[in-house]
Amino acid sequence: MMVIDGIDVTELIALGEGGTIEFKLASAGVHDDVFETVCSFANGQGGDMFLGVNDHGQVVGLSKKRSKASNVMSNRRVPRMACSRKLCRCAFRSWS
Repeated sequence: MMVIDGIDVTELIALGEGGTIEFKLASAGVHDDVFETVCSFANGQGGDMFLGVNDHGQVVGLSKKRSKASNVMSNRRVPRMACSRKLCRCAFRSWS
């Protein structure tokens, strides 16, 4: 069990990627595809993006640049972002 912000994210990650769940490595910082996901979730039905998780749903952790990644995301007003030592969960709700 891995709890972030009171939510067992292990269960969400186990569901795998789909229309409302996206995994991003973010091992070398935040790339443009992260912001594409932000826009997609914000303009769609919302969803959860996990930084530090590979495409197979394995938590691989964040690089030492985790704080930089967190700052970049929070500066762009991600509605809800919570981090543990290994990963960050960004929760989006639809703006429409």
